[in-house]
Amino acid sequence: MQLRDIRSVPKDSLRGKTILVRVDFNVPLRKLNGGYEVDPHGDWRIRRSVDTIEYLSKAGARVALASHAGRPGGTVHEELRMTPMARRLEALLGSKKKIIVASDCVGGEAERAVAGAGEGDIIMLENLRFHVGEEANDAAFARALAKGKDLFVNDQLGTSHRAHASVSAITGLLPSYAGILLIDEVEHLSDVLDAPPHPFVFIMAGAKLETKLPLVKSMLPRVDSIYIGGAAANTLLSYMGKPVGKSKVSLGHEAVVREPGWEKVKLPIDAVVAKDASGTGVRTCKVEDVRPDEYIYDVGPRTVEMIAKDAEAAQLIVWNGPLGYFEVPLFAKNSEALARKLAALGGNARQIVIGGGDTEDLVESAGVREKMSFVSTGGGAMLAFLSGEQLPGLMPLIIS
Repeated sequence: MQLRDIRSVPKDSLRGKTILVRVDFNVPLRKLNGGYEVDPHGDWRIRRSVDTIEYLSKAGARVALASHAGRPGGTVHEELRMTPMARRLEALLGSKKKIIVASDCVGGEAERAVAGAGEGDIIMLENLRFHVGEEANDAAFARALAKGKDLFVNDQLGTSHRAHASVSAITGLLPSYAGILLIDEVEHLSDVLDAPPHPFVFIMAGAKLETKLPLVKSMLPRVDSIYIGGAAANTLLSYMGKPVGKSKVSLGHEAVVREPGWEKVKLPIDAVVAKDASGTGVRTCKVEDVRPDEYIYDVGPRTVEMIAKDAEAAQLIVWNGPLGYFEVPLFAKNSEALARKLAALGGNARQIVIGGGDTEDLVESAGVREKMSFVSTGGGAMLAFLSGEQLPGLMPLIIS
């Protein structure tokens, strides 16, 4: 897949242009002096956008950044304003020029902020999802967003699987291009789809099996093995007659275990179980020994060793989704252990691709982010891409 690259536009023709850049600054915040700041340990999405922002700013363009944060549902939430993201971007750019922060993303205030900017200036528009028109892919909202802009650049994968106004409708209103980050994402993920080296080990997890099945079916012909963890694994274990205690399972997909190539699918052989999410009665056991009053919250250490041993011989490892209930530190330990084992493999032309917000946070907390070959900024979008879906944010940018 080849996308129209903003770097294909003659650089001198960008001077004086106003360029709307869709970024993904949906990053974790923390409280500070009665307000909020970006958690420096979770600013990786902002960091990845710096190359495109600097490229356009140094070319003399006015750079209007548009992003969402959280799920405000079309109303203003003070804790989801974009000011902390603008301040963090300033720190990363290391520039004395302050970023202009607009009080809205559309309308008079936003238009005046953009019109008053000079060549090379950067404007941070307010949270797109403060308007219901964003997620509704509303044409009128897209027109308001496009007003006063000359070009559009999509520089994020994270919401490119959504038909939202700032991703989809906008491309019908402005000449549209892919930014440096998005080009990099598509090139790496296309390699996984089109010409993966072997052995190829795919590791995935999720809450609902039904949302993962399209990806499993898409990847089965391409991989040598797929390891499944999380609640999706609990459902599959139940299909195979294993006890899963009080763990929630999804019914209606039992036939999947008879799919051609299903012998490549590997499930946990041990588990961390407890009577509740606070860890009451926590213990590790074989999957055959889960008791009726227990929940499965994580894979066990023997499962981690099984995956790591298979990964030692692999030339490509792709991992999407923590293998346990990552939100509770007690049940994140074995996923973090796997992250460290994968990071220790390194070298020998081995590729390790990480994707999904929680997985990225996991490798960050394990201290091994820099040892991974590629960390995708896309979660659901990465899965949709690898499932072979047509992404609304990419289709208009493809060079036919």
